[in-house]
Amino acid sequence: MDFYTLNYDAQVERLTALAHTALNAWDITPTRVELVSYANNAVFKVGDGQFDYGLRVYRPGQKDLPTIEAEQAWLRLPSMPHVPAPARALHHGALEGVGGPVYCSLWYWVPGEVVLPADLTPEQVERIGAFLARFHGVSAVEADAPAQRDRTLAYRPRLDYEGLFGERSPYNPGAGSQYISAESQTVLDEVAEQVRGVMLQMDSDEGAFGLIHGDLIYKNTLFTPEGEVAAIDFDDCGFGYYLYDVACPLLFYKPLPHYDALKAALWDGYTAVRPLPERYRAHLEVLVAGRYVAS
Repeated sequence: MDFYTLNYDAQVERLTALAHTALNAWDITPTRVELVSYANNAVFKVGDGQFDYGLRVYRPGQKDLPTIEAEQAWLRLPSMPHVPAPARALHHGALEGVGGPVYCSLWYWVPGEVVLPADLTPEQVERIGAFLARFHGVSAVEADAPAQRDRTLAYRPRLDYEGLFGERSPYNPGAGSQYISAESQTVLDEVAEQVRGVMLQMDSDEGAFGLIHGDLIYKNTLFTPEGEVAAIDFDDCGFGYYLYDVACPLLFYKPLPHYDALKAALWDGYTAVRPLPERYRAHLEVLVAGRYVAS
């Protein structure tokens, strides 16, 4: 039976069995295996009495092996601040009803809490901005080094205009586009063209493009017990505009009454560490709108 024709509980049962198979292959005897989320991929929290780990079962058919290996290579970059460091090599597993291999990754669990957008203070958002700036600084220096450029990082997708709105975009609605009215499509196309214009302007700026997280929304941002900011879920990481990464957190701040204060805090935190051209402030709103359209 096709795996995706099974109901949710039956899918989870098989995914959990695969998680245990991977742990056995990694020579880990778990004291607990807890499903944390199952949407695009399945994520488990695993404990063995000594360490806590995160275990991801990648959705079959979504990403090929070189792309997944490139994600792992990036997370192993020296000096990468507060990200989930890989703990083992990838496991090539199998699921009944799925053709081809199913990949599993294991990383050391990043302790911390998600703070809902409505509960974030400007001071916390400023720290998120500073974290992003340090994060981009590492990416710009270490990921662009010849030794890395000649390896697997090049397999990560490009989150440029085509990557967000083109035929191969992960946000492409495919057959779902038939449910978008002509009037709505006109608005979406207008926003996309504004995004294209902003990106064309940034193309002339040195250092505007590099490896980014690509989805640093609130649920992928943690505050550690020490008060530091950490990033998780690098499934969408790729080559894109650094300013797009700054725009992503604003996605869920936009409806809040103190949005302007949070946006200013994010900008101030980022630019205090990694200065940006002042004209980029106006670009932020276009990129936030673009992310709304894409997703």
